[in-house]
Amino acid sequence: MEAEVKILVNDKVFVLNYEDVSEYLVDFIPDRPEAAKVFSELAYYPIPSVRECMAEKENIDDETIRVLLGDSQVSVLRKLVNHHMQRLEKEDVLRLLQTGDATIQESIAYDLRKFEEPERLVYAEYLCKSDNLIVRGILAENRHIPEEVLEILLNDRNPDVAKKAEVTLRRIEKRNKAFLYNLASELDNLSDNDDWDDEDDEWGDD
Repeated sequence: MEAEVKILVNDKVFVLNYEDVSEYLVDFIPDRPEAAKVFSELAYYPIPSVRECMAEKENIDDETIRVLLGDSQVSVLRKLVNHHMQRLEKEDVLRLLQTGDATIQESIAYDLRKFEEPERLVYAEYLCKSDNLIVRGILAENRHIPEEVLEILLNDRNPDVAKKAEVTLRRIEKRNKAFLYNLASELDNLSDNDDWDDEDDEWGDD
């Protein structure tokens, strides 16, 4: 059964062909919660560019995301990763990584800090073994991934990636030292203030 879209204008029904829907109609549907059911149906549309547009919509429901995750077009999956990555389950993200698509892997590598710590480690460990040099380079410059992953990248077969990981680890160490120094200074200040308070109490007793 072929899909078709009909519009009603002045009590007249017009049937739009695939190209009409792809090029005109979809762009005019407001991205609002009340349009979610329309987006859900269009997620099945046979033109990939229409499904790509659905993957970009903010107001798609979880069921529509599940439909789009099963899409055979990698271009649809890329849009889904770019716009709804944080709504995906851990198993979904891993399956997307396993497609080996460079664009998907790079997008996830760039946005690792958006994930919670347990998932971030799992994805980073997977990506650091990627054959994609760009992906490993992105990870090596990321100060928000676990240090154990950066330590793996220290031994990367590409010297540039290994060097980036070394620089990032040094920056993390410097940041941690600065944090501890500032924390110690604040504690010293608090201690000094407590001493002054004690002296004030003694003066007050007189």
